[in-house]
Amino acid sequence: MKQKKELLTVFSLWLYEKGKTRIRSGKVREDLLYINRREPIEEAERNYYVTKIKISLLILFAALFITLVLLLQARTENRISTSHRILRSGKGGARQELLLEFEDEDGIGGEAALTLEAVHYTEEELEEIYPAFEESLSRKVLGENETFGNVTESLSFPEKLEGYPFFLTWESGNYLLLGADGKISEDALKTYLKEEARDYAIVSVTANITYDGFVREKVFSFRLYPPLLSREEAMASAVEEELALLEQENRTEKEYVLPDQIGGKNVTFREKKESMAVPVFFLIAAAAVGVFFLSDVDLSGKAGKRQEKLMEEYADFASRLALYLTSGLTVRGAFFRIAADYGGRIGDPIAEEVQQSCREMESGMSETLVYDRFGKRCRGSSYRRLSGLLIQNLKKGSSSLALLLQMETQEAFEERKRSAKAKGEEAGTRMLAPMMMLLVVVMAMILIPAFLSFS
Repeated sequence: MKQKKELLTVFSLWLYEKGKTRIRSGKVREDLLYINRREPIEEAERNYYVTKIKISLLILFAALFITLVLLLQARTENRISTSHRILRSGKGGARQELLLEFEDEDGIGGEAALTLEAVHYTEEELEEIYPAFEESLSRKVLGENETFGNVTESLSFPEKLEGYPFFLTWESGNYLLLGADGKISEDALKTYLKEEARDYAIVSVTANITYDGFVREKVFSFRLYPPLLSREEAMASAVEEELALLEQENRTEKEYVLPDQIGGKNVTFREKKESMAVPVFFLIAAAAVGVFFLSDVDLSGKAGKRQEKLMEEYADFASRLALYLTSGLTVRGAFFRIAADYGGRIGDPIAEEVQQSCREMESGMSETLVYDRFGKRCRGSSYRRLSGLLIQNLKKGSSSLALLLQMETQEAFEERKRSAKAKGEEAGTRMLAPMMMLLVVVMAMILIPAFLSFS
């Protein structure tokens, strides 16, 4: 596992070196420089981008692995043998639902559903459940239509009803107008109505209801306005009817043999698999891309929180600096004294910045440059103004620096109060939405029982 991680790191580093001129962002570099004080900026930037690339690659590898597993699973679950045979479930077993893709010798293809039943009922049980089945069938055939006397949408002629064992085949009284699949031929109906000078056409359809030796017929009459039946839909209907008929004829056999010809055409079948491999791959790949780019947003958010923390600490820092200058220390000495005060505040942004400035002065950097870098690193206008005062004091000298710092401290405390007040108002605004939701719930609890009592 360690070797794999090392290889991934090397590959990520190689990708970074090849594309760093394109993927590096000045904003990211600025945020890293602002947040990171423990390693050189070049190293921090390289580590940041290499980590992003590694995470994105890991997600992409996971997507590829899951995609391959799903594709292999779809291939290994094929229930149709090379000789067009499907093994039935044993008695009392589950019903099998298959979605088949077909294609004839002319290249006309489509999809067909096949249901293989396994559970058989006795004749007494069939007689008992038939009345309820007939009632359900009357509702089912209407589809999206409301009445038999005003049919404007395609009808539903199912081969089975859920919860019932009966198989259905349909015979239309006029196949030119209404097919056995419930679809209406719009052109044929328009021609018929024009020739007969009528506003509607009445078509009777017979449902042949069978299950082993149990046979019934039910006749439905419809007044209809039909949609067009395409060539592919007609072929699909013929295939499904043939499949259903063969399924009823060979229930005593352990295997269901798919037909080689339907309607005089050679037909080949293959089971259609609804594989989630491709959608899953693109979903995880999108997550990988999102992780790569959202890392910059997260980095920017961390920089914003650091800036907010620095602004909160500005009043305390300016107050300490003014206090030490009033007591007779130089600005340099005050910085070292404040760094010592902040020694135990690990992870505090202001402590890190002050200690960084002290290390720079110890290394021989001029105070002017140190104070200028301090103001720029802290970003805020208050810190830049403070660094300007310190630099001006070094260049021109000023006996009133302590007084100016005291005034700056006073202004900083006032700004802190205004900021705290604004945050309090913002918190109150955020609470409005939950409060309104609670109000709606309370009103519903009061009004609903009142309306129910009136009704």
